[in-house]
Amino acid sequence: MTADFYSKLNRNLLVSVTPSYTTGQSSVFMNAGSVRNRGVEFEVSWNDSMGDLVYGIDANIASNKNLVTDLANSITRIRGASVDKGHDCTYFQKGYPIWYMYGYVFDGVDPDTGNGIYRDIDGDGVLTTSDMTMIGCAQPDFTYGISLMAEYKGFDFILSGNGTQGNDIWFAGIRTNHMKNLPVIFYDRAWKRPGDITGYPRISQVITSSYLRSSACVYDGSYFRINQLQIGYSLPDGIISKSGLDKVRLFLSMDDYFTFSRYIGFDPVTAGDDASSGNGIDRGSYPIPRKLTFGVNITL
Repeated sequence: MTADFYSKLNRNLLVSVTPSYTTGQSSVFMNAGSVRNRGVEFEVSWNDSMGDLVYGIDANIASNKNLVTDLANSITRIRGASVDKGHDCTYFQKGYPIWYMYGYVFDGVDPDTGNGIYRDIDGDGVLTTSDMTMIGCAQPDFTYGISLMAEYKGFDFILSGNGTQGNDIWFAGIRTNHMKNLPVIFYDRAWKRPGDITGYPRISQVITSSYLRSSACVYDGSYFRINQLQIGYSLPDGIISKSGLDKVRLFLSMDDYFTFSRYIGFDPVTAGDDASSGNGIDRGSYPIPRKLTFGVNITL
């Protein structure tokens, strides 16, 4: 068993800022940010045997928390990814996790009209950008993994998987003025008549900017995926000895075949832009394909 704790402060991060107009430049880079990372990691392993049974287990869990601890006084925050025709949905800002999600808070559906209800944070009775706040973060509370193996009288078994817990994903696969290719949940659970109690508004409300820029599109991205599940059998020496071969093993392997998640998108594992500022922003990224393989390992 091993356990590690770390705390690291990265200073003088390069950030893009808008300089004085006299420079003739629209943006320049300067050392103007600091980020602190703190976390713990645990791992436990066990290998043993009981008669003809040989087995082993390896499990790990880790948690990391980051925080922007400093940003130049001339910079309030730095824009990251965007959704819905230019809404800045992630920010890099002092006092927050890096690239936290920013938008309206969705407080449910009006059962009489089917319209979405959005929190009026500043209390002025009008929904404006002043009512936007932190609504999510792509950083998980913790990540974990497990590996199991066993061998018994020629049979062998391997299972490995990993997952995350507590990370958010912004489902950005919806486009304003387009009600095509929506996940079926938007239709099945949509408000349909006065008195309906549901978490999804009437269909026409789903493609409004208020909805697309709100926590209604932010989902729990937690998942557990079995990366590999493999079963094999090695033929007895008495059968293969006459063939001149050293070993013959038959196996069936299922890779990335089972994923357990409540996320509505294609794949919680691949959800996100390539840029770090778009981590957790799912624009319909291609899922990892499932693979079913049958094979033979021959050792001469």
